[in-house]
Amino acid sequence: MFAPLIAAAATNDLAGRRSLLGSRPLVALGQWSYAFYLVHFLVLFPIAKHAFGRRSLYDFPPPSWAHLPYALAGLAVSVLLSWGLYRLYEYPIEKRLRAMLRREPKTTPPAPGAEPSM
Repeated sequence: MFAPLIAAAATNDLAGRRSLLGSRPLVALGQWSYAFYLVHFLVLFPIAKHAFGRRSLYDFPPPSWAHLPYALAGLAVSVLLSWGLYRLYEYPIEKRLRAMLRREPKTTPPAPGAEPSM
């Protein structure tokens, strides 16, 4: 079902045309996605526990429109924390690792008076 959508987006990217998926906001969300995966449950569960007074993962009421403000608050906090985690932790480490991989291997210069090896 999603295969035609993915193929169309890939075709636009390969042809060098702008697409919605290449826009700055969606690229940023893609960069933050792993951090979002890590933090979303840590944010949403306490909000749900506070809002509904439940103690278990399986003891929540069925979804309703009354839950929308809690869901939007959880989404906003999760995205903000994801941005912070990406900018302060993930991106700096990625830069360091990429710099380490780009460096030339260190070679020691030949000793003075030594003949170069061929």
